[in-house]
Amino acid sequence: MRLSLAVFGAALLAFAATATAQAPERPRTTEAEPPPITMGKRVLSTRVQILPRSTLVITPDSRTYTRAISEWSLESRFPVLIDDGTPQARHAISRFIHGYRPQQILVLDSVGQFEGGRPDPDRINAIVASAWGAQFTQSASERWSELSFTPPGAVVASAADPAWTAALALAADRGQPIIWLDHTPRSLNTVEPEDAATAWRAELRDRLNTLDWSWNTLGDDLNALTVCLTIPTKLRLDNRIMAMTDFLTRNDDHSLWGACGMIVGSEAQAAYTAMSALFLQPRSAWFFDGYEGNFGTEYAVDRPAGFFRQAGFDRIMADPRPSASLQIWRTRQRAGVDAGFIFVNTKGHARWFDLAGARAYGSDVPVLRQPAAVHFIHSFSAQIPANPESIAGRWLDHGAFIYYGAVDEPGLAAFLTPEQAAGRLLTGIPAGFAFRYDNTRVVWKVNYFGDPLFTLGNIAQPAREPIELEGATPLVDRMRTALREQNFETGVAALAMLGRHADVVRICRSLLAERADELTPGLIETALPSLLFEREHATLADVYAKLPRERAALPSNTTILWHALRPELDRVTPDQLSLLRLNIRPESADEDARLLAPALLTAFGENAVRSMYSQLISETDNEQMREKLQRAMP
Repeated sequence: MRLSLAVFGAALLAFAATATAQAPERPRTTEAEPPPITMGKRVLSTRVQILPRSTLVITPDSRTYTRAISEWSLESRFPVLIDDGTPQARHAISRFIHGYRPQQILVLDSVGQFEGGRPDPDRINAIVASAWGAQFTQSASERWSELSFTPPGAVVASAADPAWTAALALAADRGQPIIWLDHTPRSLNTVEPEDAATAWRAELRDRLNTLDWSWNTLGDDLNALTVCLTIPTKLRLDNRIMAMTDFLTRNDDHSLWGACGMIVGSEAQAAYTAMSALFLQPRSAWFFDGYEGNFGTEYAVDRPAGFFRQAGFDRIMADPRPSASLQIWRTRQRAGVDAGFIFVNTKGHARWFDLAGARAYGSDVPVLRQPAAVHFIHSFSAQIPANPESIAGRWLDHGAFIYYGAVDEPGLAAFLTPEQAAGRLLTGIPAGFAFRYDNTRVVWKVNYFGDPLFTLGNIAQPAREPIELEGATPLVDRMRTALREQNFETGVAALAMLGRHADVVRICRSLLAERADELTPGLIETALPSLLFEREHATLADVYAKLPRERAALPSNTTILWHALRPELDRVTPDQLSLLRLNIRPESADEDARLLAPALLTAFGENAVRSMYSQLISETDNEQMREKLQRAMP
């Protein structure tokens, strides 16, 4: 994508408005360039000198993933993803392929598992150095010095935390040292006590001080920190809840020294998050303004949507007030949302958000057709990101490679306006800086998930020449072999990853008619997004009904079922109605029941409605939800 220069004047005005809104940290001459702009230039200068390839390599495990990245060089880089056999990993690969559109897609044979089940940090460091042309035992630091290259930031990882796969990719591509810690994953939902968080930050500082580069002031060598660990996402500071990613790159006086991001998840998910930030330059955006009346008028989405149009984006979806509504939102989500940037203004709590006064739930977060950077202005959306019913949890599960959202009630002023954030992003400021204030000493309540150095810019299109890797086979060949051998689960997975969703529909229809026993849970769960994207809602319901109860009840699956059938409640079949009744979502049980009640009454009578409410009341452990259901029960 080539960004239009016409947008930069307006975008720079937005940046200037942000920069002058707060008192500066330290005196600067008027000629001084703001450090976030300098950092953007540094990141882009590296990217434009190393040509990406229009090739995607898919590996079956993390050791083979390291083998593929060991092929990176200063002349050639290509994205590498992990297919661990789960539907989630295959959905992620499908999204990435849709966003990157590679000319060549290769599947690499496994080279076996890591001895002891964990990577060797020394081996990972050697792969980082190799990507920069290091020879023999030369370290990355020595090679960077030889090249007169200064790393833009540092990456934190642990061999015991699966998100190390992101650390390897970000270190090898961007040129960043890895700080290896002895750490085991902890709950993202935990609130870390102040003394523990302060001690952990001090340990990170000690490790940063052992490196060869300055880091504790904006404008120093290292001005970014990416924490590839599953750690508490918030802390208690001065008896207030604060965001961990804002806290970690603050000095003791709360002055900011860099942008911080956090990457979490399985080995496959973390690799997807990193590769999306490194190789994608999205060409589409969606702006949705859920506010009513004159509330937060400076946070309207009209002007930032215009910025993206001027910048030459291929497709802009804009839903400004007062036309934006829950109905519009659900219309957008029905066949999946195809946008690489998503800006939303709303209000609510961790599991729900209001759109023009109507209530939406975490389950209303749309299924994404490509990886997306999501800027979500809303209180509490990232309070419990490990909970799949929460807003942040859903965006991350559905494919957001960046998520910016609040861990507590921050006040609207904690967020830059969409106009400011979009303007800064379009000037080439990395997203980790673009979404935050530069000059405030307040430790805010907003967390950044993803690579903080993701940057938009005039980057060359990937080279189309194919690459050769020993042990690699084109994905399309694997798909053909699987289908020829009637290995339908593997064949459907390959078709879904390739984006051949209509072919997935045809196979599901055929199996339903002739070989229903071949519809395994893995095949069904892999096929569900394809059926949604193709609006094949009847087939979706028919295959869904064959899922085992414990799989049918998973939030990732019920979301798709309801997105498909909810708009058709006035004409669903009795079997589809029963399927929805069996899969009412706990977080939105009151609304689901209210929507189903008229159709249940018509199809099965009043006793069916009362039975539904009685069961939901007995099953919920949420007292507020129980009261709502009791009031609604006929």
